[in-house]
Amino acid sequence: MAQAQEVDPGTLYIQGEGTLTVSYDRIKLQVQINCKSEGINTASLAQNQNHETTNAFMVALEDELGITKDKNLKMDNLRLHPIREYNNEKKKSLVTGYSATVSLNIDVSTEDKKLVSQIY
Repeated sequence: MAQAQEVDPGTLYIQGEGTLTVSYDRIKLQVQINCKSEGINTASLAQNQNHETTNAFMVALEDELGITKDKNLKMDNLRLHPIREYNNEKKKSLVTGYSATVSLNIDVSTEDKKLVSQIY
């Protein structure tokens, strides 16, 4: 037999389900630019190439899409690490070059309909 559930006077129990749909108002992209150099003493070369490439990319974003460093673009992090290969004869890992990577975060409002269509 089912037992009746006691309800305290003045208590209201509600059960339901709902859905809320909203349109997005921002577009956020993350872009990584990676440059590699060959040779043992080339870390600064990889870093300089990455810096030049990143600057050229940011200039193109501003010229073509109006995305500016001050408002829509943020450099997130820069990584520089050696590229290694294992040498069987020497039985050890040797540095053969360097890799430099920068991450850029682009954040734009969807209110700019012209810009949004160019990003998609």
